[in-house]
Amino acid sequence: MLNLVDGTLRICTSSAQVFWGSAKMRINNPKEYALLRLLMDHAGQVMSRKKILEQLYDWKEPYTDDAGRIIDVIVNRYSRKFEAFTGSPLPISRRNNGYVYEKSRLPRIDSTESLTD
Repeated sequence: MLNLVDGTLRICTSSAQVFWGSAKMRINNPKEYALLRLLMDHAGQVMSRKKILEQLYDWKEPYTDDAGRIIDVIVNRYSRKFEAFTGSPLPISRRNNGYVYEKSRLPRIDSTESLTD
């Protein structure tokens, strides 16, 4: 089982679940999960909107700014959900035409519960 962990945020990759402390976050859109996982996998690296499109949608069409806005919509929607659930902003920053996951910007919450699949 592979887990991606940053502070209190944890992704169980085997079950495609996201946890904040011991609480499971509800993710209705699989693209939101895929985006968070992609950016956490490449923490600290700026990922262009084009690269994200290619990864999430197997995008083969010529890139346009309108196509890249698909990623903006996913990030904005998930950011609002994340902050409403956790009280902390999602540690994803927009950098020109891409996004970067900024590791270790999240607070740590001690939890005695085991988080397993």
